[in-house]
Amino acid sequence: MEHEELWDLDAAGLSQRERAVALYAERDPLSFATSTAADIARHSSTSEATVARTAQKLGFSGIKAMKQICAGRVGQTQSLDAAIRDQLANLPGKEGEGSPIGTAGAVLAASAELVLKLNESLHTPAFPEVLRAISEAPRIMIYGLGTGFHIAEYLSLGLERIGFEARPVTGSGHTMADTLLRLRSDDVVLVVSPRGIFPDVKNFLAQAISRAKTVALLSQVRAPEPLRQRVVQILFPPSGGSAASEQVCAWALADVIIAELARERPALAISVRNQVQVLRERLSPDEQLSDIGSDQ
Repeated sequence: MEHEELWDLDAAGLSQRERAVALYAERDPLSFATSTAADIARHSSTSEATVARTAQKLGFSGIKAMKQICAGRVGQTQSLDAAIRDQLANLPGKEGEGSPIGTAGAVLAASAELVLKLNESLHTPAFPEVLRAISEAPRIMIYGLGTGFHIAEYLSLGLERIGFEARPVTGSGHTMADTLLRLRSDDVVLVVSPRGIFPDVKNFLAQAISRAKTVALLSQVRAPEPLRQRVVQILFPPSGGSAASEQVCAWALADVIIAELARERPALAISVRNQVQVLRERLSPDEQLSDIGSDQ
């Protein structure tokens, strides 16, 4: 997959030893993101002071910020088999060993950590901006591919059940044209792409920003540079090097969005939920048989 370079090594004015640190991060972002400063120094044959100095010269507040960018890069470039290998590497026990309880503990602990980091990342202007756009929109279109589409379906159903007009959409290649054709100028479009910005997602973003009122991206990878100023982004914490799935934050954010919008309009949310409940009762097998008997 094509991706942006993380930094311009020539423009940063790095020494030979600092360049070794930067090249290590470029070539093995997962290892860099999950290593301590001491480990990074050892792998690059430098010192911890050089590691810290490299991060600063590249424009980061510190090594932690540089590691976060590398972790996000992992989510963008990893293949599916590499992702599952990383997850397995973070489970307790060697290959063929371990236990279900150990696996459960590792996955749940890593998932909880990601969700807590998501809470921190929502303390930005982007989150209330997305909520406000959804609240004011006559219609919300939610785009996703693969698992992203299943999350889009879940979020769309949740929004419908509290009184919003929402629709999940998907499409890739030429079939994306039909999806884009359905967009209206007053739509709010949410793009669910937790793991990375794949070519089809990038193409959809590029076209949707010229057809819809607002386009928001939900991902652990930043929007491509040419589109960044025109897309509202909720940035997930990176899942690289974790036993948790990159989808955890997307599912959690869907629940957060639904809950907050229901809180803002409780009367409507309760009214629509009641209507759904009435229909459920009417469609239950016992109720249908009762209706048939009364008609006779």
